[in-house]
Amino acid sequence: MDELPSFKELSDKISRIRKVQNDKKNIKSESNETKVFNICIEFIVIIGVGSFLGYSLDKYFNTMPILLIIGFLLGAVAGMINIVKLAKKLGDKE
Repeated sequence: MDELPSFKELSDKISRIRKVQNDKKNIKSESNETKVFNICIEFIVIIGVGSFLGYSLDKYFNTMPILLIIGFLLGAVAGMINIVKLAKKLGDKE
């Protein structure tokens, strides 16, 4: 008949399993931080694109700063919509 493992061996196995589980949790939290960073960058870029388009149209039509403000506001609204969509996706995955 096989001998049963000692308490020391069982304790070592349990601590190794816990360490692996903690490592997986750390990896998951890092990926969430990365997702949040990407959302912030996308928000800034969308506002920048809207502002740039507004500025360019303002120069073309010589209507400073009306279209710049409109472009900024449209970019901000589009960015907020994008953030809400991505937040819902993150919430559904968890």
